Amino acid sequence: MGARTMSLAVLLAACPLASQALSADPPPRVLNTRFTFTATVPSPPSGKSLNLWIPIPSDNELQTITNLKVDSPYGYKITKEAKNGNRMIYVHSASASGPATVAVTFDVARETAGLVDVRKEGGPDARMYLGADRLVPITGRYKDIAVDVTGGEATGYGKVKDIFDHVVATMQYDYKKESPHLGEGDVAFVCDYRKGNCSDLHSYVISLARSQGIPAYLEYGFPVTGIPLGDPIPAKGKVGGYHCWTWFYDEDRGWLPVDASDARRWLDAGKKDISASLMGQLVLERSAVAFSRGRDIVLEPKQAAGPLNNFIYPYAEADGKPIEAKWDLAYELLDPQDPQAQIDELRRIVQKQQAEIDALKAGKTEAGAKPQVPVTAPSGEKVSVYGFVRGDAVFDSSKTNNAESPQFVLSGSSDEQFTIYPDLTRLGVDFKAAPGKMDVSGKIEIDFQGGGSPSRPNPRARHLYIQAKQGRSTWLVGQTWDLASPLFPSPNDDTLMWNAGNLGDRRAQIRYTYDGESGMSMAVALGLTGAIDGKDMDNNGVRDGEDSGIPNIQARVGFKGAKYAAGIWGTMSKEETATPVGGETDFTSSGFGIDWSFALSQVLDVKGEAWTGSNLSDIRGGIGQGVNTTTGEEIASSGGWIELGFNASPTHRMAFGYTLDDPDDDDVPAAGRTRNSAFYLHNKWQLGSGLELGANYIYWVTDYLGLPSGRDNRFNMFLMRKF
Repeated sequence: MGARTMSLAVLLAACPLASQALSADPPPRVLNTRFTFTATVPSPPSGKSLNLWIPIPSDNELQTITNLKVDSPYGYKITKEAKNGNRMIYVHSASASGPATVAVTFDVARETAGLVDVRKEGGPDARMYLGADRLVPITGRYKDIAVDVTGGEATGYGKVKDIFDHVVATMQYDYKKESPHLGEGDVAFVCDYRKGNCSDLHSYVISLARSQGIPAYLEYGFPVTGIPLGDPIPAKGKVGGYHCWTWFYDEDRGWLPVDASDARRWLDAGKKDISASLMGQLVLERSAVAFSRGRDIVLEPKQAAGPLNNFIYPYAEADGKPIEAKWDLAYELLDPQDPQAQIDELRRIVQKQQAEIDALKAGKTEAGAKPQVPVTAPSGEKVSVYGFVRGDAVFDSSKTNNAESPQFVLSGSSDEQFTIYPDLTRLGVDFKAAPGKMDVSGKIEIDFQGGGSPSRPNPRARHLYIQAKQGRSTWLVGQTWDLASPLFPSPNDDTLMWNAGNLGDRRAQIRYTYDGESGMSMAVALGLTGAIDGKDMDNNGVRDGEDSGIPNIQARVGFKGAKYAAGIWGTMSKEETATPVGGETDFTSSGFGIDWSFALSQVLDVKGEAWTGSNLSDIRGGIGQGVNTTTGEEIASSGGWIELGFNASPTHRMAFGYTLDDPDDDDVPAAGRTRNSAFYLHNKWQLGSGLELGANYIYWVTDYLGLPSGRDNRFNMFLMRKF
């Protein structure tokens, strides 16, 4: 090794990972490079129109572009595509002849990109990077993987750190370029093939991050060295190919970089410390210039052949059809780096990043947030604790059946109510068994809605189950959500608009799920009848569902795509009384429904459910009325709900919706409830450090048979802190 030069690998390996930041920060290190990007269309069809688009970099928080020069045989202009703001040289000839070569030269001054250097106000609008791309799904299997990988982690940074560790540990870099879909960033393929290049591995990172509501995007650029780094890095040379990395948005820190692909390569090179440091920083020489970001690119002017998967190399069309465009990229380092300055800068970045990571682990973040880190029990289980502390304040203009857990408005009431309660506070434990023949996991979760006095609420079990997964099959035993009606409206977290249009609750069950290919799943469950309504119409001390000797049966077929999820479901159960009720002793409960959710854009989505059936009180339908005990008739009912969601900003979620439960008036007893509907407006703000503020308004109307309707204006505000 030369006396004046060191490779970055040696520098980082030699830096002590101190637990405290330095008191004085020198300015970030800057790499000044001149690039010459040459695009050649070797054989454009003679006499046909030629369109050529060449990507060029833009100024941003970390880089400044100067001395841009273009040498072209045809007319050109600089354009910018609308969605991501990517710049390009657009070259056009109405009648090309012979090879066409365009050379673009520019200088780049680029600063170090790291956890402590990126300004929060910098970067693009985070709302643009929450949804799915054509090859980057964010629902179904990928969301399940992300939930499993992140465990009980509450913070966005912590979740991405878990995802980063997962990708580095389980994915391989495809050095031999064996993948049949190398560089496509096809998450469905990469997830199974488990090998790829930077585009492939980072597309997987982005899929898992966005599935957790964390904005993330892919940025493409070029390095001036490979791995391990040149020693020394030549002052001039050719670039053999692109490199890319991920940016994710953290509500407390802004946009932060991740390079899981290079982290995998450094791990393969035996440099574990360098690998770990790439969660939150980039190696400057490996990201010497950033060219473009995003996927599914529509150029300016728009190309004829459809969106590009990415835009890092020149693209050409002749008479609207894609044709070959070759490229060449040469670089020249304009000011060789002073080795001691490089050492000082790297030491500052690594030490300060490590100090912040240590603070996160110790629960010493600025705002006092304390993310939970899963721990491994002596038996090998991975155990994580999660939950939130929450307080609610509610004002009702009329009396409901329960101020804290309303399901309908009382007839003719105009008696105002106000209440404050902490009962929705939640505590849960997830566990995952050590690797074995099957993936075994489980959940124990409680809240404090189990009754008691206002100042002494009792705990209540929400989820208590164990599940075992092998291949595409999963068995679950215990208490969790019904298969029927799997979605929830956004407001009224107490009772989820039950008996007002939304069905489903939690019950003890035995469930089998098969996750098929192409996003299709099938599930069937045998559950406890009477778990919700506890119906005992003959008052003999035995629930009528248990008296029948037949379990509740539920089934659902689901379909998931990149921007949608939908399902068809049904439920059936029997009830039996020892003595006649309305002249009958045998009763049937049955229902059928559909559910759907669609991403309409990066910021708009719609979801809802529709259903019909009879005797549905045990799954929260019929406004809590299952059987007319006077006539012995099951009460038929139909209903559902629909909601339009809007991400007003990365920290503000809004939703507008309508719910309806509409029993058949002919089946309802005198003074019974005949219709229950509500319009609502929901708001939730992420305040940072795990705090959430919510504000809901519900206009609620309940109609009665032979009695005045009940009408309520319900205002609910809550503050919660996740952990």
